[in-house]
Amino acid sequence: MRRKEAHMIRSLACLLGLTVVAVVAPTVAAADSGSPNYRSKLVAVTPQTKGLVVRVVDGDDALELRNATGANVMVPGYEGEPYLRFLRSGRVEVNVNSPARYLNEERYGGVIVPKSASAKSTPRWQLVAQGGRYVWHEHRIHWMSTIEPPRVKASGGKTLMKVFDWNVPVKVGADRVKVKGTLWWVPSGQLEQADALIAAAWAKQARQAKPRPSAPAEHFSATRGSTPSCGD
Repeated sequence: MRRKEAHMIRSLACLLGLTVVAVVAPTVAAADSGSPNYRSKLVAVTPQTKGLVVRVVDGDDALELRNATGANVMVPGYEGEPYLRFLRSGRVEVNVNSPARYLNEERYGGVIVPKSASAKSTPRWQLVAQGGRYVWHEHRIHWMSTIEPPRVKASGGKTLMKVFDWNVPVKVGADRVKVKGTLWWVPSGQLEQADALIAAAWAKQARQAKPRPSAPAEHFSATRGSTPSCGD
């Protein structure tokens, strides 16, 4: 019996050891999954950069970046400090002295950041992925509270609406690139049609944003200072 128990303990210790390795070297940054009532939609990457691919993962939870630009790509943290770097060799590294490294472990940033991590600390890079691809939780693309946005709360959560526009800066070589998107609130009864509804709302917003055509200049010169009568 003792021999059997000792074998079980060794097996458990081995399993725990493997688990620790998985946590130390993740391929995806740890965080909670996205909220079902929010959708973060990528709008544009400006300027368009060949070989740079970005997409939103899990509704509003994370960003995935793939670097095939032939240059090094840098993603800053929330204080502008070096946070992630995608080397042209395919290595992806995280700066363990970046506060973002720890804040991104929990959806609302409810973690204790080590004193060694600050925007002024010298970067210390740690390998997190190979192949030029990495997914990380990104606070800039979601609502940072368990309480609904004021406008959503006022509507009772029953209306599709834009929460805010967002921007995640990226540096490709020496060039500055903006990853832009929009966060939307989607009512519970409309989740299955979320993509179609958001696309329609975008189209309506674009139509309303177009300037109205002005009247010809000769019209203003002909009628200026006079009021035509009904018989004219």
